Amino acid sequence: MSQSLERGLRILELIGSQPRSITELSVKLEVHPTTALRLVHDLRKWHFVQILPDGNYGLGPVLIGLGHEAIRTNDLRLRARPFLLALNEETTETVHLAALDMLDIMYVDTVEARPA
Repeated sequence: MSQSLERGLRILELIGSQPRSITELSVKLEVHPTTALRLVHDLRKWHFVQILPDGNYGLGPVLIGLGHEAIRTNDLRLRARPFLLALNEETTETVHLAALDMLDIMYVDTVEARPA
C-alpha cells in the first residue's frame, strides 16, 4: 500500500475518534504539518473530511453514504437478522448485533423494543 494512502486512512481513523487539528494530525502521523495539510486537503476535495466550526477537521459527509452502504450489504447483518427478530419477539427487548473491531465495538444492526 502506498505511504500516502496509508496516511490518508490513518487520518480518517484519527478524526473518526475525535476531531483533530493539523498540528495533532502531524504529530500522530509523525510528518511535517504541511504534509498533513496536503493529505487533509486531498481528503476534503472528495468530501471524506470537512472543516468544523472550531477549525478542527472531522469526518466528511461522503462517509455517511459509504457507511450506510457497508451496513446494507454486510453479509453478517443479513444472516443474523432473522435471529435478532426472533430474540426480539421472544424477549420484547431491544436487540443489538455488534462486532469487535480491534478494541472497539461496532454496532451492525438493531431491532428496537416493541411498545408495551
